[in-house]
Amino acid sequence: MADVIRADIREAQKILKQLGDLEEQREFTAALAWAADKVALDAKRRVPVRTGRARRAIKSSVRGATAEVYVNKKNPIYYGWLDFGSRTPSRVVRRRNGAGGLETGRTGPWANSGKGPPNGRFLYPALEAQREGVNQIMRDAIDRITERWANG
Repeated sequence: MADVIRADIREAQKILKQLGDLEEQREFTAALAWAADKVALDAKRRVPVRTGRARRAIKSSVRGATAEVYVNKKNPIYYGWLDFGSRTPSRVVRRRNGAGGLETGRTGPWANSGKGPPNGRFLYPALEAQREGVNQIMRDAIDRITERWANG
């Protein structure tokens, strides 16, 4: 279904460019920006807050017929782990057990608890939750533009 919507949006953008009406192009771009902002806001609400850096790193932008929600790569560097990472620390520690021998194990509060979710915890779940709302925003914008164009 996403491919169909993507194709419809690209086709609509192509028609708008052919018509050459700057006002309709701006309205279409504004609808894309609104849809991307809606997903970004939902993703920000899902991120746990300690310092707020991870929430502030989620951004949205529009370029042509493409809207994207992304994470600023510079701030914070741990966001990828936060969204997609495992709860298992990667550090393996050797320590002495009570019997005087060496014991190998993982350390940390979530040691050996498994892998992280394949679709992440924040961005993709936010997109899934907002999918129908985003589709509705774009359908409404395209309907308004085509109605105005048809009426002259």
